[in-house]
Amino acid sequence: MMKAGVIQMTSSADPAHNMKTLQASLHRLSDQGVKLVLTPENALVFGGKRDYQRHAERLGHGPLQQQLAKLAHQYDLWLVVGAFPIQNDNGLLSSTSLVFDNAGHLRGSYDKLHLFDVEVADAHGRYRESDYFAAGDQLSTVNTPFGCLG
Repeated sequence: MMKAGVIQMTSSADPAHNMKTLQASLHRLSDQGVKLVLTPENALVFGGKRDYQRHAERLGHGPLQQQLAKLAHQYDLWLVVGAFPIQNDNGLLSSTSLVFDNAGHLRGSYDKLHLFDVEVADAHGRYRESDYFAAGDQLSTVNTPFGCLG
């Protein structure tokens, strides 16, 4: 039977700190025999517009995606990153889910279709992903040894 793991994180705008937290969690899950790991949205960058712009990478390129690929390979597991800021050819950012296989290859991606825009009764007051990201326009699936994800 395949084991899956879900990581909970309190991420910040500092990808280096978040990556260390992620790596420690992957190490623990790998020791437990987990072969498929899912992270929350914004696991590596959770901040404001400038943070997302500063750390956004082209799909399949960049040091953060390289580190994610290396971790998936190092721990021999499939890694689903809930959302990551991707710089698109049109100059806009997308909130993109990434799927890395256990060899460290990027096997699929999905640009979030429904952005989180809401008014709330807390200190923040509102959340508007559409201020930072452009919505995707396509569904996506990825075949894995565990079944089709998407």
